[in-house]
Amino acid sequence: MAALLVRLFIKDRDNVKDKNVRKKYGYLGSCTGIVLNIMLFLGKLIAGFVSGAVSVMADAFNNLSDAGSSIMSLVGFKMAAKAADEDHPFGHGRMEYISGLVISFIIMMMSIELGKSSFSKIFAHDKLAFSVMTFVILGCSVAVKL
Repeated sequence: MAALLVRLFIKDRDNVKDKNVRKKYGYLGSCTGIVLNIMLFLGKLIAGFVSGAVSVMADAFNNLSDAGSSIMSLVGFKMAAKAADEDHPFGHGRMEYISGLVISFIIMMMSIELGKSSFSKIFAHDKLAFSVMTFVILGCSVAVKL
């Protein structure tokens, strides 16, 4: 699937030393990650509400954070692609590292919150409802991630 997307959207795809081609790879990866992770978030959110499983809800929000990470990556690529200027004589390439650092903090905050809700669900003794739709959505999620 990735090879097909690259063929469709990146001209001169074999010339990876060209900055514009590298930038297009970054944009394609980020945009694909945003779209697919939002779709996965919505599907898993629905499955989580239907089943009442906090693990499915946690996985939904994991996909949402992945979409946020892809947005940050896209912003990082855009900012890193800026040419050198008076204030940044060596360019803006470090923005990719800074955006990665921001992403890691967001993921840590999300994991702390999901850990709290999971811990409280363990002692709540809520009854879970399993449905075929939940398993179909989760199966589709596995296929998309593959």
